[in-house]
Amino acid sequence: MTQLLEVILGDVNACIDGVNGRLEWMAIQALAGGTITLSTTNNAGVVTESAFDFQLPSANKEVCSAANQYWTTGAYSTNAPISVIETIVAEAKAGGSKIQYIVMNMSKWIAFRTSTQVQNYCSALFVSGAWVKLAPSLKMVNEMLVSQGLPQIIVVDTVVDIETAAHGITSYDPWLDASSADRYVLFCPELPLGNTLVGPIAMETNPPPQATIAKKGHILISKFGTVDPVSEVTMGETNAMISWPTIDRCWILDSESHTSYGA
Repeated sequence: MTQLLEVILGDVNACIDGVNGRLEWMAIQALAGGTITLSTTNNAGVVTESAFDFQLPSANKEVCSAANQYWTTGAYSTNAPISVIETIVAEAKAGGSKIQYIVMNMSKWIAFRTSTQVQNYCSALFVSGAWVKLAPSLKMVNEMLVSQGLPQIIVVDTVVDIETAAHGITSYDPWLDASSADRYVLFCPELPLGNTLVGPIAMETNPPPQATIAKKGHILISKFGTVDPVSEVTMGETNAMISWPTIDRCWILDSESHTSYGA
């Protein structure tokens, strides 16, 4: 009986989860680089606007000083993430913004914690007459950063399923850019950074007589069907867009470029 009810009613929850997943993808895409890029690959519907730019000030777009300074595992012995954090925090302070949080995804965090400078900064053990470096935990890093008056790190570890027009479903890390590169680290003064703006939906204001509709929060669920052939459609929709009013007080580092931001 439980499995039968899931077949009949599970589509409602799936639609709600799908709408929320799309909004999560949009929000994290915006935070990662300051833009949202839509294409037929990541958006199965009609693409009327392919790029949304939240207007991060040019002065707030940072790059590394050299290729050996990238925040990658390959540059662990030469990069200096702690020094970069100190520099960006000082720059933001001079611009009137007190950075309190550094946001990155899991793969960037793993690269960050392997850095020799990070390990020297946060943890080491004296064993048999020699210092042994350890890859520190997130708690250890944050305790050290906060003790030095620096912002704490937040790791975004999530994946979002995106369905194509042909109904193929692929899981994505929404922190990656349009070319699936893991580039960006966000420096922000506060949380939350913004909100989700919602508006009316045509199906709600002018519902067709054959549809049954209900709302959960800002998500409208509608059900309608046909008799011949017998079919039923369940649809979840919202009229929503991400708002980021604090972006002028945020900084974003392209941790895998030393030439130009996003290159």
